[in-house]
Amino acid sequence: MLVCGLATSADAKLTFRQNKHLYQAQKALQVGDAQQCVTMIHSYMTEYPDDIPYPFYSLLGACYHQQNDDPKATEAFATALKLQPDDAQLSINLATCYYLDGHYDQAGRQFAHSYQLQQTKDPQLLYQSAVAFIQGEHYRQAKQSLTSLISGATIKANWYELLLSCHIELKEWQQGQQLLDRLLHQQPEHEPYWRLKAQISLQQEKYKQAASALEVTLRLHGDNRDDLTQLAGLYGYLRAPLRAADLLKRAYKDTPTPKNSLKIARLYHQGYAYDEALAEVDAALQRSPKNSELHSLKAQLLYDRGSYQQLLALSPTTARPRQHLLQGYAAWHLGQWETARTHFKQALGDRRFRSQARNALDVLDLLAQAEQESNAAI
Repeated sequence: MLVCGLATSADAKLTFRQNKHLYQAQKALQVGDAQQCVTMIHSYMTEYPDDIPYPFYSLLGACYHQQNDDPKATEAFATALKLQPDDAQLSINLATCYYLDGHYDQAGRQFAHSYQLQQTKDPQLLYQSAVAFIQGEHYRQAKQSLTSLISGATIKANWYELLLSCHIELKEWQQGQQLLDRLLHQQPEHEPYWRLKAQISLQQEKYKQAASALEVTLRLHGDNRDDLTQLAGLYGYLRAPLRAADLLKRAYKDTPTPKNSLKIARLYHQGYAYDEALAEVDAALQRSPKNSELHSLKAQLLYDRGSYQQLLALSPTTARPRQHLLQGYAAWHLGQWETARTHFKQALGDRRFRSQARNALDVLDLLAQAEQESNAAI
């Protein structure tokens, strides 16, 4: 965007001497000798310190810019603009150097000022102003530039997108949602918009809308582990555990870690899909046969499904106190009192289950005593 040279020298009404020196300096720059151009300009400035019109500073700025010395280029263009404050191109050059030198706030204001100086307005200057403000994290100023831009020109999608990023940074969720809906109306198959819609919905705690947006994202973009796990977490929160489990299976495919298998199986368990949960646990146990959490969950699943015989048939070598407690209840359901008693006694060793096991044993003792008294009476 930076343009320099003698394009505006006619407006300066240069003298023959000024024009001659300026022309010679510019020729040096045109052949690629920026340093010679600088030397010639400084020589003139030293010889005629009270006779330096703005094109000299403008050309000096161009030389420094070509040498990647943006601080000096900025200083030169700023001086030129003081001498010719209504020159839009000088203002653009200064704004560009501010931006390249990392002075984003000044660049944003200068680009906006350049737009005001132009007779034929170039909306790209307001866009550059917003870009500079965003680069410097001045989001409110960026929003002001974009609002002026959108109200006065044919609208482009990237302008809306930049304004949307301002709303997001400023946590203006409702305004961002309205703008995003407008973008989606124009481009309903643009996957990044749906992803943003999910994020904005989450910020507003609109979890169903977020889940819907992520569903569309998956259909447009294909399976992505991060998207699948995020959506599974949403469905878990929304108490749709079976959908969450199916998504996690897609995320981890055929070789989930034991931790992930436990997560999937527990979700199936919450949805009362015992067969699917047991299948997940059994597959994980083939890969990790000594995982105590998997064995414990399998025992719970068999108990909740009412598969008492299968529960009692589990290997005693993998049994933990919780499994013994469940096996005790399973034997109770089957009327196998002594088997139940044996398992409840095994559960007494863990203080977490001691109270339950002791209560169960006390009840068994009462039942045995009642049976003895009944037999004696007969």
